[in-house]
Amino acid sequence: MEETSVYAQARAIADEVLHDLPHVGVNVDPWGRAHVSIDLVNPDTGECLERVVANSRGGVMRPEFVAKEGLTAKVEELARRLKALDRGEPYPQEEWDTQLAAIGRSVMAGSGEDAVFHVDDDGHWQVGIESFIGKDDWRFVFRVLATTRGDVPMPLLAERLGLLSRAQELARRLGELGARLPLPPMDEEQSALIPDALANLRSGFEQAVDSLSRVPDYTGGGAWDDLYDDRVRREVMRQFARAVHARVEDEKQWPEVIEADRLEAAFDELKRDGVVTRMGATDTLSGGWTYVREDAHAWEARGLKPWGAAFFHGQDIDCALKGGALCIAFGSLDEEEDAEKDTAVGHAVVNALRKHDFAPEWNGSETTRITLLPAFTWRRRRSRVDTTEDLALYSLDASLVELFPRVRTLRMRFGDMTVYDLDRMRSDTLEDLTVQFDRDAQARDALPDLVERVKGRFPRLQTVTVSGERGFEETVSVEA
Repeated sequence: MEETSVYAQARAIADEVLHDLPHVGVNVDPWGRAHVSIDLVNPDTGECLERVVANSRGGVMRPEFVAKEGLTAKVEELARRLKALDRGEPYPQEEWDTQLAAIGRSVMAGSGEDAVFHVDDDGHWQVGIESFIGKDDWRFVFRVLATTRGDVPMPLLAERLGLLSRAQELARRLGELGARLPLPPMDEEQSALIPDALANLRSGFEQAVDSLSRVPDYTGGGAWDDLYDDRVRREVMRQFARAVHARVEDEKQWPEVIEADRLEAAFDELKRDGVVTRMGATDTLSGGWTYVREDAHAWEARGLKPWGAAFFHGQDIDCALKGGALCIAFGSLDEEEDAEKDTAVGHAVVNALRKHDFAPEWNGSETTRITLLPAFTWRRRRSRVDTTEDLALYSLDASLVELFPRVRTLRMRFGDMTVYDLDRMRSDTLEDLTVQFDRDAQARDALPDLVERVKGRFPRLQTVTVSGERGFEETVSVEA
């Protein structure tokens, strides 16, 4: 039977059985199943919310909804007649769908709410309900009740909805299913980018110039920036997080003072003497000069008087990562070229490097960069880089929060992060947590459970704030 004929027949059946309803939708999925929906349409904008009520596998999909609408007999008749169109071909995960649907119908019977199932990025099913927000926001909001982890992730929300006992029963029965449902295959083209995307992130990380929070945004293009699939991005970030933690463990075996520490000390000394310095100033000489001149303007705005600059860029670090010698650019900050002033800066740089046990090589010319000797393989402790106090955790894996020893405020976006990510976070310095939601209703729903979830996890946490897209924001103090 051709897909078009399945659609035509399903359309005819739906029109006949549900002829007195204004908005009835029909579609056919890739496995030839016909689905019929009773849609909620915004009369002002035409926005449509689809509510599938029956399909050609013979099932009533939303028994509680159709019962509230007084349509049980009609939808059961609709499902019976659609069954005749079924090809009998199984579809992926049909066995799981069938088990979960049966559990949902059984536990939610008589509640007035239908169980809706989603798969999260960790391979677990979430079961909850969908609630209509309202005319000003023509959408359903998903309210989770339980998962195949065997838990109720938001018990206070379930209690407010009057569904706590049902949520606990769902959690028990879903937990008994045991093994997690394998996720559908990731997008083939996107998953092929994983090795290169991981290499993009690791390259920025190994340069050790930018804070971890900036690494995903400063990869210089490439496969990471080409990823749009959320599951693939999370998988890349999980692998990246493992590499970062392994590197931090490796740091524990490093000498107390390494070459980069001595170089940073020399640069700090130059700053005290009025020379602007930068490590990893973009990837080119011209870009590096732009950066240090911007820094010089900032110094001047504070009443300081810088007279020179010294820096090396990302390509220099890439060379040093392979054991090559770093080359340091230098010069005065005058608009017009002045060989004498440039040379004076060069001498200042060489003297500072020598004080910190380097043997720089330079021919004394203002047109030749200083070679930092002896050469060493570039490495830098994360504690010297990850000094961020205000952290936006949008792309980063939650386990990396503990690597920010000074973080005081943390912002995360629900969707990128979950309540389970909170369980993987550690911080002895965090004082304020803000969670951003796509919907105001989601923010209101989640706040009490979020507060309970973080209590005791962050010793210095003082406030939890939730915000939505339409200006809603609420802050709650966290009791010690």
